[in-house]
Amino acid sequence: MPEQDSTAEAPTNPTESEGHSLNRPRSQIVHSLVDRLISERYQRIFVPPPAHEQLSEGEEVEIEIHLAWYRNFISVMIYGYTPALLVITAAFSFLSWLMAPATGLEPNLAAIIPFSLLIALAFYGLFERFQYLQWRLIKTNKRIIISMPQPDAWYLVDTIEMNSMPKVLDANWSDNGLRRLLQAFTGARDLHISLVGLEFEKGTAKVKNAIVMPDVPEEETRQLKQIVFK
Repeated sequence: MPEQDSTAEAPTNPTESEGHSLNRPRSQIVHSLVDRLISERYQRIFVPPPAHEQLSEGEEVEIEIHLAWYRNFISVMIYGYTPALLVITAAFSFLSWLMAPATGLEPNLAAIIPFSLLIALAFYGLFERFQYLQWRLIKTNKRIIISMPQPDAWYLVDTIEMNSMPKVLDANWSDNGLRRLLQAFTGARDLHISLVGLEFEKGTAKVKNAIVMPDVPEEETRQLKQIVFK
């Protein structure tokens, strides 16, 4: 019997399962749609380039941070499970058509409503994915690179590069009620990043004049703090 090759590649880490990878910014399910619609040259106006394209010689990525999974959930569901959603929508459309006389709606109008909702969710999913791709923090062995939407033009991406370590990394609650609820269940927080000493907004525990990256997963915040404050 031939001996098994001991150099065979180890099984994939369970934390990098297919379900987990759906929420990464280069996910093939949704990102391939963007690639087909927009050339790579013009994508760079709206979303940051892959991390390896931003590195200089001898520079290595220590951690790459993205928004929490719930900021990408609808786009993954819509474009990752399109056939199943079409079947479910068709079933609801048929039920709506049957029940229309009892509700006083015109049958054809009632049948259109489920598909209209699906189309609205599809457009929102594109917007959600767009924002998810725009937000990214990369910590390398030389600097910190933060990509974010342009404040006065959300459809454009802005990149900030810092060659010194932050003095403050403050994980705080979102001002948005719905996102605050999701943060309570998932452990994610808005990450406040400041290069100056401690200055707080009056009456709050929030760092003043900080860059705020929303909905950062708890584990990635912990890892970043370990790297910055080691």
